Amino acid sequence: MNLVQSEAYLKTGKKKQTIVDLDTLACDFHRMMVGSLAISPQQPLAKNDAPIKMAVLGLGGGLLTAYLVRNFKKARVTAVELDPEVVKIANSHFSFPHSDARIEVIVQDALIHLQEAAKKPEEEKYDVIFVDVSGSQNAALLCPPPAFLTNDALTDIRNSLKEHGMLSLNLVTRDSDLGKKYKQAIGEHFPTLYTVLSAEDINEVIIGLKDAKTTPKAVVPQKLINTVRKDLGSYDDVVRSISNIRVVEF
Repeated sequence: MNLVQSEAYLKTGKKKQTIVDLDTLACDFHRMMVGSLAISPQQPLAKNDAPIKMAVLGLGGGLLTAYLVRNFKKARVTAVELDPEVVKIANSHFSFPHSDARIEVIVQDALIHLQEAAKKPEEEKYDVIFVDVSGSQNAALLCPPPAFLTNDALTDIRNSLKEHGMLSLNLVTRDSDLGKKYKQAIGEHFPTLYTVLSAEDINEVIIGLKDAKTTPKAVVPQKLINTVRKDLGSYDDVVRSISNIRVVEF
């Protein structure tokens, strides 16, 4: 009862009514996930017209998916949600833009979706996969469920990405040894690994680049920040997240 899964800011609309603000990110880890796009080879934070195909595993209130299509005009986003009731809540309570032709919502186990996506031809795979799935609140690993960090699941994530694709995964645990273990597991599938540290919570967003030719380099945050479009929603918060990107060191 004390856990907040989705939250949004409200604003006054043109007709003076209270509406959900879909251009401002209320969750810190969503800002971190968007900030992780500074590492993406497609550079969507710099170019609003960059074609990019993304998957969001775990719809929740639909706020990350809505933000992506509203801030990247050539983005196509597939949101995968296990519970059909959550989709209904996103539509009824969070103003989820389900009618946008660039959004596809699939009610399915995300692990099964990854198995299917991994078998598709290159042009149908994703440029970015966001793993935004909550696990048990009584477990040592709060996000994602351990099933998403097995060898098979990470293989499917890798194979669901295009050649220069990127993983952005919300990792939440209070056990530093467990966190290190799972980062090492991710690193076995993604040779270039970065982390975005939260200034507010224990959330940590892990960025994995598929391209084996990429050599991890120390991040110069200001260089990345200088490329970010000023019209980006939650600009200050996203820039703050970019300043916290680091190479993962074991």
